[in-house]
Amino acid sequence: GGPGPGPAEQCGPADLCSPFDEWKMPFEVRWAPPIGVPSPGRVCIVVGDTGGTAAPVRKCFSVVVDRCRYCVTATETLESIGRRFGADWLQIYMANPDIRNPDAPLDGRPGVAPTEPRMINVGVVYTVKAGDYLDKLAERFLVPLEDIYKYNSDMRPDALLMPGTSLCVLPPACKVKCLYGRDCYLF
Repeated sequence: GGPGPGPAEQCGPADLCSPFDEWKMPFEVRWAPPIGVPSPGRVCIVVGDTGGTAAPVRKCFSVVVDRCRYCVTATETLESIGRRFGADWLQIYMANPDIRNPDAPLDGRPGVAPTEPRMINVGVVYTVKAGDYLDKLAERFLVPLEDIYKYNSDMRPDALLMPGTSLCVLPPACKVKCLYGRDCYLF
């Protein structure tokens, strides 16, 4: 294939600007989406040589970002992830029943190389039902309405909430009191 589009041009409908199978040098791209970014997303990279002998090549591809999921790096803890998401570490721990010891390294899974990423939940995914309203869901899950918007950045205050829509919710794990298993409130 010929040179790809210039920096100001967009990739075509196929999102392919240069055949990667012709490239001989391996490379790795790491990208961390902002909190609450909707899915699917589109990411484009521009690659060129530093000598300027070849035109830059642009490659675009779709990225699916699962709601309420986070890729842990080797140095992170439940506490640092909680800080990143504005949550208590216990909220993250409660959303991950497979984490048996909250003090153990999060990447220390038997039979898996420690450098392999591990996906964890940072909250729960709620599927909207007919008759749901964001303010009522915030009240039900004991979270500020602003948090629902924060973790679901594709939600707009004036948008109609459609049944079947998935929402990421980080309900509190501490300071909650319920009367007879119902009528819960923060204390």
